[in-house]
Amino acid sequence: MTTQIPMNVGDVFGRAMAAWDGGNVAEARRLAKAILDKRPDFGGAHYLLGLISLRQGQAQRAAEHLTQAVAADPLQSVPRLALGRALEGAGNHNSAILQYRAVLGREPGHAEANARLADLLARNGRIAEALEHGRRAIAVNPRHAEALCTLGTLLHEQGDNSEAARMLERALELRPDWAVALNNYGLVLRALGQSERAIAILTGAAELRRDHAGTRANLAAALREAGKLDQARIHAERATKINSRDPAGWLELGLVR
Repeated sequence: MTTQIPMNVGDVFGRAMAAWDGGNVAEARRLAKAILDKRPDFGGAHYLLGLISLRQGQAQRAAEHLTQAVAADPLQSVPRLALGRALEGAGNHNSAILQYRAVLGREPGHAEANARLADLLARNGRIAEALEHGRRAIAVNPRHAEALCTLGTLLHEQGDNSEAARMLERALELRPDWAVALNNYGLVLRALGQSERAIAILTGAAELRRDHAGTRANLAAALREAGKLDQARIHAERATKINSRDPAGWLELGLVR
């Protein structure tokens, strides 16, 4: 049966967003698609379908909808940020960077755009730029956990472990059970020579990410450095079983045999 669309498409969109906010994804999708049957250029419906596709791991489809959402209202930052995330998920990092920069061109102090750009630049080896945007993000929003984690990780890689520890501690105050931040904090503590604390933190990270080989290998390394070779061997073996192609686990296993 064909869905009957009221003349006031805005009301239908309001219902669609309410369904989305209430967790009724199927109803949100149905209403958004019904809107596009009547108004194919309605940016809000494309935005909502983009969010739904992102949640379902369909990054390319999300990017297609969000591109149309941005085209419908180029001055809005929210659809551009979502498009950037979708492009990241689809592996199109350069285009994602352009979207984040477009937001910052209008709002240089936009914390989320700076944080997303910092993370993406860091993953592409553009460390100086990543540090700059990470610092801008926390200058605007000192409680931005993702930016704090990115900064802490980058500072560790640059050898500034004291400052890295402070950043990651702040991130973990905001998100105590965040496995990525725990893992990176454990690496910082290892670098600072705090073996027992590193072991405790990395154990927590490994419990949260039981299927992550890298975290297991990091825990094995901390245990080895503390002279706990039997425990190190157990975690190194687990790392190799989780991902036999990850060299870190094999390296640690070789060091404790």
